[in-house]
Amino acid sequence: MHYRLLIAKFKNQIYGTKIPCASHDIEVPLNNPSIGLLHLVQKKERATLFYKYKDALDKIINDPDFIFEDKKSIRDGTIIVSKKIRGMNVMLVIRLCTCSSHTNTLVTMWEKSDKEFMSSVKGFEKLKKVLYKK
Repeated sequence: MHYRLLIAKFKNQIYGTKIPCASHDIEVPLNNPSIGLLHLVQKKERATLFYKYKDALDKIINDPDFIFEDKKSIRDGTIIVSKKIRGMNVMLVIRLCTCSSHTNTLVTMWEKSDKEFMSSVKGFEKLKKVLYKK
């Protein structure tokens, strides 16, 4: 049996125009070791991030500074949503649903300093993978 935790809902209009299937909930699987909560908490630094930013997830998702299409073609239908929170650039990897019977899934997350983040932005811009910029 698969257990999932609702963490947010896409509420911002930008998702409706840029990303298909955005009216669905965003959940984090609780018992899948390769994605979701188990994946996030298996490594100490990811566990710390999840608990540090869990109350800001809805704000990151619905008031993002950037939305990127994943650079890796093996992860079609995956976006990276970022927002500067508490002096760090928080990035969430979200796998979008491909069918009405599935939900959008928080896969993982990380934080980057301004220097690291700007380097990432340049890479996304070079590949024309920036879907939204505030």
